[in-house]
Amino acid sequence: MNLKMGYRPDIDGLRAIAVLSVLFYHMDISIFSGGYIGVDIFFVISGYLITGIIVREIESADFSILKFYERRVRRIFPALYPVIIFVLLITAWLYEPNSFIESGKSVAATVVFASNILFLNQSDYFAIQSTLKPMLHTWSLAVEEQFYIALPLLVWLVMRFAKSWLKFTLTALALLSFGLSVYYTKSDSSAAFYFAHLRAWEFLMGSLLTVSILPSNSSARLHNALMLIGIAIIMTSVFLYTHRTSFPGMSALLPTVGAALIIYSGTGGDLLTGNILRTPVLVFIGKISYSLYLWHWPIIVFGKSYLITPPTVMDKVGWAAASFLIATLSWKFIENPFRSNSYFSRPKIFIFAGSAMAITLAASAIIYFKDGLPQRFHGSPQLTTNLGVSVEWENRPQCETSTNWTPNTLMAKINLCPLEISTEPSFIVWGDSHAMALAPAINSSAQRLGKAGYLTMLHGCMPLIGVDTPGIRGCFEHNNSVLEYVQKSPEIKTVILAGRWALAMRDTHEAEQNGNLMLRDVTKNYATINGNDTVFESGLTRTVKRLLDIDRKVILVMQAPEIGYNAPASYFVAVRTGRDINSFAPTYAEHVKKSRSVFDLFNSLKDDERVQIISLPDMLCDSEICPVIMEGQLLYTDDNHLSFFGSQYISSIFDPVFNGTPSAQLK
Repeated sequence: MNLKMGYRPDIDGLRAIAVLSVLFYHMDISIFSGGYIGVDIFFVISGYLITGIIVREIESADFSILKFYERRVRRIFPALYPVIIFVLLITAWLYEPNSFIESGKSVAATVVFASNILFLNQSDYFAIQSTLKPMLHTWSLAVEEQFYIALPLLVWLVMRFAKSWLKFTLTALALLSFGLSVYYTKSDSSAAFYFAHLRAWEFLMGSLLTVSILPSNSSARLHNALMLIGIAIIMTSVFLYTHRTSFPGMSALLPTVGAALIIYSGTGGDLLTGNILRTPVLVFIGKISYSLYLWHWPIIVFGKSYLITPPTVMDKVGWAAASFLIATLSWKFIENPFRSNSYFSRPKIFIFAGSAMAITLAASAIIYFKDGLPQRFHGSPQLTTNLGVSVEWENRPQCETSTNWTPNTLMAKINLCPLEISTEPSFIVWGDSHAMALAPAINSSAQRLGKAGYLTMLHGCMPLIGVDTPGIRGCFEHNNSVLEYVQKSPEIKTVILAGRWALAMRDTHEAEQNGNLMLRDVTKNYATINGNDTVFESGLTRTVKRLLDIDRKVILVMQAPEIGYNAPASYFVAVRTGRDINSFAPTYAEHVKKSRSVFDLFNSLKDDERVQIISLPDMLCDSEICPVIMEGQLLYTDDNHLSFFGSQYISSIFDPVFNGTPSAQLK
């Protein structure tokens, strides 16, 4: 039934292509913008090899679940645990308490093979926040092991009771999984990316090769052609896909089909094209690919954390060299010995795995329940200060609009969060999470000047009428609802618009680092990929015009400078390594350059005297730099949101909103 399953050096070569693609993608080498598809190639290879082993052993009456999982433990655990120890040690030294807690959670999730679920609930794989998670890459191990909970039993049952149905069963499950993947990629891309049952079709594509879903063919010419096609479409994915590509879904067909064609073509004997993948260098990289995959990401994450600012080419070369060296040592002295029964018997290997899991879970629990072990830095009192978290405002989820409505409902239920309620409300703050970050500042200013108002916000949703953000559920409806509320509330005289404007402008570093943002102009029914700025300009202009048409005063808030790194985490690293975090602060000139397009748009909208501009950089920057810390307190909670202290620090800049002082143009 199954294809020939002897040692295939070309598969090791294919592993090399997969792991190198991932490595170069993670090192931000631009031409490898789709290198993340290397994981999909691994899934196909795994399905092919593991299913082949299961089928062979069942056919020879030598299959047992215990033996299957013994092999999985020998394959996965020994090389994984040195990485876990390394991550815990480095994060204990380098990470502030909250980040250390998150690291402990990810380690615990990794050892029980549930890290894909953890990361699904934390952030998008392609988001900039993910670069602080040293165990993020273990999501793929979790998906693989979850798949192999079901596969052995399924194959055994089918072959035991309905052997002739095996191809049909695997094919039906693959098609079902693929169909669900396509559906969820459109409706919930993070779920499609992380859930095992939505990735199962990729493994099953390899499984189907094992049970000869494709007819055998001895034509060397055909197999040569198929291998060349497979390599070509994989490289097409690596070089043409980006973080903007809708993935996995239909887009994952290219790399997985490419991998399947290469595996299938390799059954045709000693082929000319097969020699491409059998070169000694590629075969060796394929042999160390598992250890290389495990080690490269923590090395890159910790390297970036230490540097704080973007790495140089030599930094990346150093990370790659370290990854290869450690992976080679891991393969030679850990992977190979543990795979051999002569070194470690079955009872010993299970005892080792169980003990390691228990110790790791206990360590993670201590980190969590001891609040990130702040006593780690008892000799550095400044490390125990408030790391930028807003004490008063962080627990106000009621300020965010509800996104629970029926598909036929045109209006969302907006939530209004009161700001200073001693008098009749006269203003509303409308925006994304930046509006929430500014709430303490606006609230303090309103209190001083005897004004009251409301805050309404939706994370990731800028106040742009006629614009939808596909990745943010309910954004279009939320903005329509806010506008209708303002129209029906004549007591609301002033509307303060706050958002992460720079993210929408394609000429900024922020947009490049967060390229998954895509705005869609609903009024023109088109989306832009490289022209978010056009949709943004139209949307903001439309919003301001609508508000002016109903005779409202409009306040445009120029956001705080984006600093390009997580402030609390980097502050901790800087202090631990004897450096001043403000030495890594962006210069004022850099901020102006990145924000030029936003400046120009705001100034163009200020032609009407009812439009006022509040420029946060005017208070946050001097002529040289835009500091990250002032008076011993952090101004930011991450790389772009003001902290509670930072918001209070600039609160007086909003006084002109409430006392009628005109604003100047942005320079």
